[in-house]
Amino acid sequence: MDAETRLITKLRELSGHDRTIGPATEVSDDLRIEGDDLEELLVWLQNEYGVDFSELKTGDLNLNEPPAMIRSFFGKRRFKSLTVQSLLNAVDAKRWTPS
Repeated sequence: MDAETRLITKLRELSGHDRTIGPATEVSDDLRIEGDDLEELLVWLQNEYGVDFSELKTGDLNLNEPPAMIRSFFGKRRFKSLTVQSLLNAVDAKRWTPS
């Protein structure tokens, strides 16, 4: 099984969602993976693929920012998005690479 398939399987397990998950899917907004579940995901990526998350600044992500629908009323996103693609990029690079 390739990294993308394995990651999507793990995301479904953590989120409980059986919907389509693709590269643009947002871990927090779309799947509601936050807190301990997010920590479990990052530890899993570190153990399975050797990803170094020492450069990850969770303050840049602010996973408590309101979902996209609510943000549309108040303006632009203030924080970076955590997408499936950004996690796959980290797997490929073996480290978190801020975008």
